Amino acid sequence: MKLKHISIVIPCYNNHRELELTLTGISVQTFPRSLVEIIVVDDGSDPPLDESLTHFEDCLNIRYIRQEHRGYRVATARNKGIKQASGDIIICLDSDMLPVPELIEVHERLISQHSPAASIGYRRHIDASTITPEVIRTSFDMIPQLPDIPSVSNDGKALDRRLPEFANFHTHPAPFNCFYSCNVSFRKSEAVQVGLFDEDFNGHWGYEDIEFGYRLWRSGVRLILAPEALGFHQENDTLTLSDRLRQGAVNFELACRKIPGFREFRYSLGRIRRVEDSSDPK
Repeated sequence: MKLKHISIVIPCYNNHRELELTLTGISVQTFPRSLVEIIVVDDGSDPPLDESLTHFEDCLNIRYIRQEHRGYRVATARNKGIKQASGDIIICLDSDMLPVPELIEVHERLISQHSPAASIGYRRHIDASTITPEVIRTSFDMIPQLPDIPSVSNDGKALDRRLPEFANFHTHPAPFNCFYSCNVSFRKSEAVQVGLFDEDFNGHWGYEDIEFGYRLWRSGVRLILAPEALGFHQENDTLTLSDRLRQGAVNFELACRKIPGFREFRYSLGRIRRVEDSSDPK
């Protein structure tokens, strides 16, 4: 089977250290590096990220895009990266998501074997303060041994909140609810066909990925779990849990307007206290 060219789109704002570890993780992938491009979309970081990328020039094919920082615009950042991508397959990876060495290989295999399809990678939350680029290059096996820790991005919990949904994913009535763009893959052509990420979600955190996953799923793209495509979320304190919930509430309401029955579905999961409650965390 001919391997497909991969484009990894990484939006980033000020996560200089986390991005360095993520890119180091990409540099030790089992998938051929000659078939991979990385597109870093800098959302107006201060200082800019471009100088942080120079020491990867010899080992990674990195393209750098910078946009002016005008609030939280991750949908715009991802769309810019996807539009400029040359790969058949897109992997969306957050700048603080350290990939296991097999991540690209697993995503590429699933997308190539199941068409049309999009794959959903797993995530764990860890304290990455002791991890260095050298550890990633020479002793990656120690990283999975680190304990899971509570995460602001995971309702303050340690284990991925999607695990109960993953358990019966083959019968999931709304699999797009698990489509978190911190670690997912899809074909560029299918993303373009459904209109990419909805930039109406700019300005606040959350739900632009679930809504994009909904449109992929509605168009006939099969959503597939990729447990071996694991990413380690490097915990940081950029937002408190209350800040995250407050921002997420705005975009939750927007998602409810765009996805039929979404509020009722989330209520059925117990993720909101009552159907009319708008304080739902992602």
